[in-house]
Amino acid sequence: SLNLAQAVMIYVYELFHASLIQGEETYPWQVARHAEFEQLFAHLGQTLEQLDTRPATTMENYIARFRRVLSRMPLESRDIKLLHTLLGAVKRRAEATSQTVSNPNQAR
Repeated sequence: SLNLAQAVMIYVYELFHASLIQGEETYPWQVARHAEFEQLFAHLGQTLEQLDTRPATTMENYIARFRRVLSRMPLESRDIKLLHTLLGAVKRRAEATSQTVSNPNQAR
């Protein structure tokens, strides 16, 4: 039991020292650039306005909350593209719904 505890302590100590090694983080994927994030947030803002979203505070604060959530993880460029695709699908669906509501006799 004591040997196991000592082994765990040594292992954790070595992990700690390995984490202190200074070096640039390298990712095997293409991390999204700042400009890609900015385009995504602009697209998100446009989509939310089109949906007539009324946040409790301001739209800027609402978008800032999305920024905080999405900045907690390193997103790839393909993740940003996926979110753009999702926003585009929401926009198209909203447009189709508003056309159907404004012209109920129109066939889908």
